[in-house]
Amino acid sequence: MSDNERKESNTTVVDYDRQFQEDLERAQALSLESLALEKFKMQKQQLECRSYSKTVFTQEFQDRCRVGNGDSTSQSSNE
Repeated sequence: MSDNERKESNTTVVDYDRQFQEDLERAQALSLESLALEKFKMQKQQLECRSYSKTVFTQEFQDRCRVGNGDSTSQSSNE
């Protein structure tokens, strides 16, 4: 094998190593992006759930107040 062939062979190995390292870095970055996206989705769902719960609670409270006011009005008219 000539010196030129050895250099080409070594260059190929180095290229594979570099390509592997680049692919690994891309995979890690993609994994981090996926985790960040998943975290964002979970936080969004939590906020939506809290907002829904607050809305339901507020609506139930308002409904009870209306019923309570209606009862007190009917009681005062009966007295």
